[in-house]
Amino acid sequence: MAGITKALIIISIIAICLSIVAIFYIAAASRRKVIFYKKADYLIEDLTYKSEMLNPTVDTIAKISNYVDIFEVIARKNVKSAAKVISRNKDDIYKILDRIKDLAMGPEENSKTKKGGKK
Repeated sequence: MAGITKALIIISIIAICLSIVAIFYIAAASRRKVIFYKKADYLIEDLTYKSEMLNPTVDTIAKISNYVDIFEVIARKNVKSAAKVISRNKDDIYKILDRIKDLAMGPEENSKTKKGGKK
């Protein structure tokens, strides 16, 4: 009986040591998992931010391609197509003309027309 008790005590000590090692391994693995989740979250956040930054660029490229179409139509002297393209982009053309007008007026007159500007 004494030999069985000693064997059980030794087996229980080995089991306790193995369970302590397993607990440390689980803690380290969960920490690595949390770090991986944070990195994945940062990656998704970065991709979202970059895609938001690309939206204005894509819009600008679309507008530029429309302007290239306008100049191409005008260069070919196709009046009907030019009228169609210009009417489709008239809001953008008005914005550009307003900016040119503001630049032509100069900084002094721009500050008078805007609210809160210095005179």
